[in-house]
Amino acid sequence: MAPVTGEHVLSGGFARQISKQPTVRPVDQREEYAAREGGAIYTLLTWDPKARLNGTVVMRLYDDENRPLLESKPKKTDLTPGDFVFTQWQVPLPSRPGVYRIDVTLDAAICWRGFFRVTE
Repeated sequence: MAPVTGEHVLSGGFARQISKQPTVRPVDQREEYAAREGGAIYTLLTWDPKARLNGTVVMRLYDDENRPLLESKPKKTDLTPGDFVFTQWQVPLPSRPGVYRIDVTLDAAICWRGFFRVTE
């Protein structure tokens, strides 16, 4: 597993929903979900760039055996210091219990990594 080398993410996590009123914010933020809940979860990041970030961002989902399960479409990004930008990806909740990992990369560098658990 490659190390996390990014320093431009202020916070990251998982939530069942994203509220857009009155501001964008996670709803029901947690790191453990029951498979019977079904549906999807959101992976969300708040960026706080320390330098200009111009590149492509990709989110990847892995299972507990480090097998890739899902990869987002690449998103072009161009952020400057002082920008606070919120990025989200909707991820289908895996039906098999286990620990799952999400890596977010900016070009080749992993800038954030998070883990969540799916129970029966």
